Amino acid sequence: IAAALSEIVTKRPEVTFRELFRSGREIGYDIMGTMINVLLFVFGCGLIPMCVIRMNNSVRFMTIIKLHIPCELCRFFIESIGIVLAIPVSIMIIGGDRGVISLISLVGNMLLLSLAIWLMAAGAPVLLVTVGVGIIISCVTLFYQNGTNEKTKSAFTAVLITMAVLFFFIYMVVWRSEAGGLNEIQAAEDDVLYYNMNLDINMRNVATAVIILSTLGAVLDMALTVTTSVYEISIHKPEMKLTELVESGMQIGREVIGTTVNTLLFAYLGESLLLFSYLKMQDYTLETLLNSKILFQNCVSMIFGAIACVVVMPVAAVLVGKRINIV
Repeated sequence: IAAALSEIVTKRPEVTFRELFRSGREIGYDIMGTMINVLLFVFGCGLIPMCVIRMNNSVRFMTIIKLHIPCELCRFFIESIGIVLAIPVSIMIIGGDRGVISLISLVGNMLLLSLAIWLMAAGAPVLLVTVGVGIIISCVTLFYQNGTNEKTKSAFTAVLITMAVLFFFIYMVVWRSEAGGLNEIQAAEDDVLYYNMNLDINMRNVATAVIILSTLGAVLDMALTVTTSVYEISIHKPEMKLTELVESGMQIGREVIGTTVNTLLFAYLGESLLLFSYLKMQDYTLETLLNSKILFQNCVSMIFGAIACVVVMPVAAVLVGKRINIV
């Protein structure tokens, strides 16, 4: 929000405090739910491989929720405690109907992730399920939460283009590195010994799905941040040309990209701390730590998330700039 307001002041120095407040509030409404979705996808998608294996071994989905998911949910709420505490205040004082819609869309995305896990365990094509659920999640996050307008249309198109390009690179990296299957922490769980691992499910495709869905949250957040900021700038200075709008979107994106990447960095590396502590206690070498599967999986997800945010930034700026000029 601060980056967008700073750009507005740069383009129109005579802007009043009331106008800045209105623009900041509108941007805050738009991106209210996308930042929480970043953390939801980071922590929620990490559950997919283990949940697929358990459900394929006839473990009921409700049992998985009761016994295994609470730890991840606790981590999610601890990491996002500031946002979680701000949500009720936003709803009561500032958010109003938009705040309630953000919460509903968050719950809807949780249900969609659960549906994706169930379909994968049932034998549905993993990559097809991933693409379908990803598109629906994007529609819920953008259109249901913020309505159908130039900002959300541009953000949706930018997300589709970015994820379509990165899909092939993610698929290639997972297959060449053989990063599918359980990592060291998941394989060490007590109940894994009792499961049949001869599944009719390609776990490399599951690993690809995890990275794609994890990346999706950050891409949605960055795309909507750029489009809604550029749109607000155009309101204050309607005579701006396409190149100026794109330049403003890139400037805002460059200021925001650092915080988004740091969010991904600490979220993913924090998940590896347990492994590092365990291996250090067992006197494993640094080479073993650096070659662990869990570290590789988290680093790949973080790197692709950062790359996706960088790629979607100019795409979103160009698309929303063209739509604004047409209108």
